[in-house]
Amino acid sequence: TIVCATCRTTLDAEPEAVKKLECPLCEEGWTLRELEAPKLHRAVKRKAESQGGTVSKRNREKHQNKAPSTRLFVGNLPFVVDASAIREALGKSFKLLQWITDQKTGVWYGNAFVELRSLKEASEAVEGAGSADGTRIGKRRLRVNFAPPKDGETWPPKGHVPRDRPPIPTDPGV
Repeated sequence: TIVCATCRTTLDAEPEAVKKLECPLCEEGWTLRELEAPKLHRAVKRKAESQGGTVSKRNREKHQNKAPSTRLFVGNLPFVVDASAIREALGKSFKLLQWITDQKTGVWYGNAFVELRSLKEASEAVEGAGSADGTRIGKRRLRVNFAPPKDGETWPPKGHVPRDRPPIPTDPGV
């Protein structure tokens, strides 16, 4: 039976007190298994009617029109991954790897920027990811797109520290 702390001490001292509990948590006398399961509704995917087409289709088109560059966005990475796995999946050696973390918490969510040595290698990596088989690490199909630095963005970022694995936040609750 689920009861508040006050009633728990009463129950420990007097097991027969279950029948006469009066606290807000147990005043009805229900146990969790006797309660009716809540009615859940299926989530409904919203369509972007104002823009036409689905959101994923629009996102794909947005990234396909980016100018070719040696810097690539690599998304949908498994949470347990290292630089050598990315190197093996792309089939190329790279100059720079930046794990993309949440700015507030420092938690890594499975995305990275990779800078390849030449534009030709970068184009081959993007084409390979867009093929029918795609680029995979384990069972995950990676998203690989060109990611030229935005106007005014410095690359590599100031204070960049090369790491073989994603950073682990020291205080994710901030």
